[in-house]
Amino acid sequence: MTTTNVSAKLSAIKFRWSNNELIISYIDNNGLNKTINIADHLELTDIINSTVISTMEDMRIACAYAIVLAAKELNPFDEKYYSKLLKISLNIKTSNKHILSSTVRRMLSAGDDANGPVNGTNRIVQSMILEANRIHNEKFI
Repeated sequence: MTTTNVSAKLSAIKFRWSNNELIISYIDNNGLNKTINIADHLELTDIINSTVISTMEDMRIACAYAIVLAAKELNPFDEKYYSKLLKISLNIKTSNKHILSSTVRRMLSAGDDANGPVNGTNRIVQSMILEANRIHNEKFI
């Protein structure tokens, strides 16, 4: 009789967007539950490149939320808002270009569909949050 290790197939990391920050819960190498509250895209990018996030699916989710955080952090009145957001998004993508490029495209498309010049950058952030949540929910389908 063969047995399978179910825990190896299931991700031990959980993402939750709450009050303008991302909460990541995971089990560390010592088997301890850890929680990180992240409100900065650079901090999340460091976590994406660390060993905390090990699966490609979890990297996609973290990448999506990193772009949301970047969109929130930028000055909404900066005339270079969109070019700065694009540059940050491409920098996030460089951690794993082939897997994350579709995620970056989806997030930037969500922001573009929000029509920021007309509706404002808050609408861009809200649209990106919805798209990041969709990407996160795809993990469970």
